[in-house]
Amino acid sequence: MDNLRGIGLMILAMALFAVEDVFIKLASALMPTGQVIAATGLFGATCFGIAAVMRRETLFRREVWWGAAGLRNFGEMIATGGFVTALALAPLALVSAILQAQPLALTCCAALFLGEKVGWRRWTAIAVGFIGVLVIIRPWDDGFRPEVGWAVLGMIGLTIRDLATRKVPRSVGAVSLSFSALFVIFVMGTAMIATQGGFVVPTAHGAWLLLGTVVSGTVGYVTIVAATRIGEVSVVMPFRYARLVFVIVLGALLLGERPDMGVIAGATLVVGSGIYTLIRERQLRKIANANTA
Repeated sequence: MDNLRGIGLMILAMALFAVEDVFIKLASALMPTGQVIAATGLFGATCFGIAAVMRRETLFRREVWWGAAGLRNFGEMIATGGFVTALALAPLALVSAILQAQPLALTCCAALFLGEKVGWRRWTAIAVGFIGVLVIIRPWDDGFRPEVGWAVLGMIGLTIRDLATRKVPRSVGAVSLSFSALFVIFVMGTAMIATQGGFVVPTAHGAWLLLGTVVSGTVGYVTIVAATRIGEVSVVMPFRYARLVFVIVLGALLLGERPDMGVIAGATLVVGSGIYTLIRERQLRKIANANTA
C-alpha cells in the first residue's frame, strides 16, 4: 500500500468533483437539470461500458441490474437527482457541507439495518454531526432555504447506494456495476427533460460546460477508485473532506459565494465528527485484526 500516493489521488479526486460541482451549477442555469444529468449518465455509461467489454465483464447479467445492484442503482438515481437539483438552486458550500454528513449517515444505517456494532463514541460523533447538519440548514431561522432539502435527499440516496453496495455479490464486476448505475441515471435524466420543458439545444458555451461536467466527474470517479486501491481506505478516506475546501474556494472565486458563519460552524461539526468516526473505525479494525492474528 502506498498511502502517500493514495492521499494525493484522493485530494485530486475531491478537487475534480468540486470543479464538476461548479460546471453543474453553471450548466443548470442554461438548460434543464435533467439534461445535465442525462449527459453525465450517457458519457459515463459509454466509458464504463467500453471498459467492461474490454475486461470481458457481462453487462446484462441479472445480478448487475436486480437485487442489491438494483437497489444500489435506485440509490444512485435519488442521489444524483437530489444533488444536481440542489446545486442548481442553492449555494455550493451549503450543498457540499450537507453532503459531508453522508459517512455518518452510512455508519448509523449500517448499525440499524446491517447489524454492525457501533459503540457510544461513534454514536456520539454521529449525533454531533447531525447537529452540525441542523446548524447548516437552520430550519428554525427566517433565512431557511427549503431547496436544501434536495441536498438532504441526495445524502439519503448516497447512503442507500453505499449500503446496497455491501450486499452486491462479489461476482459482479465493479466496472459493469458502474455502467448499470450510470445508464439508469441517463434514463432518469431523459425522463426529467420531458417534465422540464423539453430538450434545449446548448449554445457553444453550454456545450463546453457540459463537456467540463462529464469529463471532470468521470476522471474524478476513476481517480477516487485508484486512491482507495493504492492506499489504505481508512487512511485516504478522511481526505475526502478536502472537497468542501475546494468548493468554498471555487465558489468564492468563480461565483462570488461567501458561506456565512452558520454554514462554517455546522460544516466544522460535520467534518470533525466524520473524521473522528473514520479514525475510530480504523482503530477498531486494527484491534480486531490483532485479536484474530
